[in-house]
Amino acid sequence: AKFLLSLLNDVLDMSKIESEKMKLTTAPFRMDDVISQLRDIFQLQMEQKGIEFTLDCEAGDRLYVGDSLRLSQILTNLLSNACKFTQRGGHISLTLRETDRTDGDAGLSFCVRDDGVGISPEDQERIFLSFEQAQRRPGVPGTGLGLAISRSLVELMGGELSVKSRPGEGAAFSFSIRLPLCRGEDAPAQPEE
Repeated sequence: AKFLLSLLNDVLDMSKIESEKMKLTTAPFRMDDVISQLRDIFQLQMEQKGIEFTLDCEAGDRLYVGDSLRLSQILTNLLSNACKFTQRGGHISLTLRETDRTDGDAGLSFCVRDDGVGISPEDQERIFLSFEQAQRRPGVPGTGLGLAISRSLVELMGGELSVKSRPGEGAAFSFSIRLPLCRGEDAPAQPEE
């Protein structure tokens, strides 16, 4: 049921993207909230699989304006894939850096890196196409839409999703985007402890 719901949501997202009806929202958000949500989703899953999970996020305490839900969706897709294709005893990291800052916006660089099975050179472009996957592995579910959706969402945010990988040596998916800075009066309320 979970897989079918995921497939349905991915197909709906892809349909919106292809018909150019996908719209990004713009609202103030705390990067900490996005990172904390990802930690909650993946920490236990990776512990159960015996994978070391590292979050290295320098810009976590900053406030930005953008579509935090879609940013989270991109990072969830990338981390989910890394988890699927990394063996017990492996390592996965999410790195976030604020690369530069002006009065009105900031450049952000994201990278999800793993030391899993890796991706062959001939598959590295194909994996970003709808319903395409790198060589299938038994018992590894997937719709073949996650990377296509992620790349399209990154492009809607003004960036480009790329991969560096070698078979047997893992993969690194990275992208850079610019987000407006959140002014004090627009800041979301701090959650109560």
